[in-house]
Amino acid sequence: MMRQAIHNKSHNNSGLMQLNRMQKDNIKHKTSVDLVVPDKTNCVLLHMDCIDLLRTIPDKSIQLILIDPPYNLDLAYWDTFENYIGWASKWLEESYRVLSDNGSMVVFGGTQFQDVKSGDLTEIIYHCRHKTKFRLVNTIVWYYKNGMSAHRYFANRHEEAIWLTKTDKYYFDLDSVRVPYGKRNCKKH
Repeated sequence: MMRQAIHNKSHNNSGLMQLNRMQKDNIKHKTSVDLVVPDKTNCVLLHMDCIDLLRTIPDKSIQLILIDPPYNLDLAYWDTFENYIGWASKWLEESYRVLSDNGSMVVFGGTQFQDVKSGDLTEIIYHCRHKTKFRLVNTIVWYYKNGMSAHRYFANRHEEAIWLTKTDKYYFDLDSVRVPYGKRNCKKH
């Protein structure tokens, strides 16, 4: 059986075409944000409770929060929570407070956990939508070749992350993360 490539119809999307024209004509969209690259950045590694740390940070002072919280799988003492969403709501609340108005927050996790008690992204998304002012911009899928082994369900070959912001005015540079599309990315079937 021969398969034919289907062209990407999103290239004919009138909204996308208008955004591309605006970019070509150097016209900014109403939600665009200028990026000011700082002369110096600091990277600090601290080993402490994230909620305690967040409480020491000034309001609206952080541009990006990247978090990979425990998943409540009861694999170690630090990965066991009686009320996972109760705990997560505390760091989500503090994160919202310290995040700049045009900043972003990315939360890694998964949706493979099987009950409400576990800390999967489904529960965090629900909480963010119904109990916080965060906006869910995207669900991001991080694909990797070697996943965890499994015997009672399909083995994961990816991990999910959610991208949250405070407003629709956030910085995003698609070209800096774009993977070029071409013959080398195509597989013959």
